[in-house]
Amino acid sequence: MDGMTIQFKTTPAFDQGIASLIHLAGLNARDVIEKESGELIKTLVRISPPENPAGTKEKIKTNVSGKFSRLSDTGANFENVDSKESKTGLKYYAASSKFLFAGARDNDMRKSSQADLLRVYYATKQVQRHARIVVPFTNRRTSQRIAILTKTVTSKSQVNELVKRIQSHVGRLKAGWMVAVWQGAIKLRGAFLPTNVVTRHREGARGNYVNGLNTENNPRFTIINTSKGVTGRTSKFLIKRAMEIRSAAMQKNALLFMSGKKYISDYTKGKVFKID
Repeated sequence: MDGMTIQFKTTPAFDQGIASLIHLAGLNARDVIEKESGELIKTLVRISPPENPAGTKEKIKTNVSGKFSRLSDTGANFENVDSKESKTGLKYYAASSKFLFAGARDNDMRKSSQADLLRVYYATKQVQRHARIVVPFTNRRTSQRIAILTKTVTSKSQVNELVKRIQSHVGRLKAGWMVAVWQGAIKLRGAFLPTNVVTRHREGARGNYVNGLNTENNPRFTIINTSKGVTGRTSKFLIKRAMEIRSAAMQKNALLFMSGKKYISDYTKGKVFKID
């Protein structure tokens, strides 16, 4: 699904956290909005999918393999993609000592582009458990049998390249929150700074922002993510959850400021996320 801009207002608890830092702790409004915009970005990056990038990459590999029949890149394949089908309507793709591999003619995508394979991958909703139906020859005494392939037929190298292509997208949704940081509008400090899973997508990140930090008496900042995979329901849940996390943190920080256990200088210091 193509990305979409999600409009989501701050929650009362989030606004209360901002107000507490400004009015009760005595912090500068612009500093608070800028700092908390960065903290919200870090939180959104952290909780946005995938939670486990390495596990997601393995799942992608399994899913792709489950949606295509991979023929080895050897001479055992019948390379003539345009060869006529048999009287039974089957087309023969390859052979081994045990099997003659066949399937529907329309299943042959060995000469298709990666873009076409990608469309088939996303259009195939379920991963099939069985890749073939094995039947014996009717009028032939041989140990070799026919394996009717039930999935889209591709080469092993095509599948490997498709896996790499889809795996390369992991982290792009997270990166969509980071555009304001990469363009220098917001600085990130402290813990939970983005890792390489996110930063490697800097050039292709799909996002935007509206910088109103210099608006007199009412500084504001808008974060926009237009990554593919961003949907209204998912994003609203993520944004609401991120605001809940930051609301609790701001209330706690305000109490620490008021009790003298935290100083204004502590609010902006810490390790800074560097922009190369």
